[in-house]
Amino acid sequence: MVHNEEINCLFEPEIPNINIFNVSNTSLIPDKEHYSLEDDWSLNRLRKESIDNGEPYTQVNDDIYDHIYSGGYRNSAYEQIKYELYLHTRYQKTISMSSIPVFYLEPNSRISVADTTTNTFGDFIIQSINLTFGPGANMSISANETLERF
Repeated sequence: MVHNEEINCLFEPEIPNINIFNVSNTSLIPDKEHYSLEDDWSLNRLRKESIDNGEPYTQVNDDIYDHIYSGGYRNSAYEQIKYELYLHTRYQKTISMSSIPVFYLEPNSRISVADTTTNTFGDFIIQSINLTFGPGANMSISANETLERF
């Protein structure tokens, strides 16, 4: 069992997608010294775009807008369980192949396989190698499929 100190919730909360508009530089705020017609036009365009796309929006002033933090992350137990299951059940695909000896290969080396005859494609980690010497030398390889960590 893996013990992960960074898990901070059971499930990641679904955060709604809301467009947030800064209205401090528009006619909606009594501060007229920073107001320009261009600001009002772009805010109206953003509102219309949100409505046309069916997206909710809200309007806030500088005090709130400047303190919005859109970052951070959640490390849910559910996502960790999914990852561990993927990691530990993925190594079930194994291949065995024979070839002429390739002396630079070693166990725990990563190899790429592209065989259209058996429809076997992907990266594999060599588990064991058996070599025969002499005329008609042969090499047998046993390997497990690797996975890309996400």
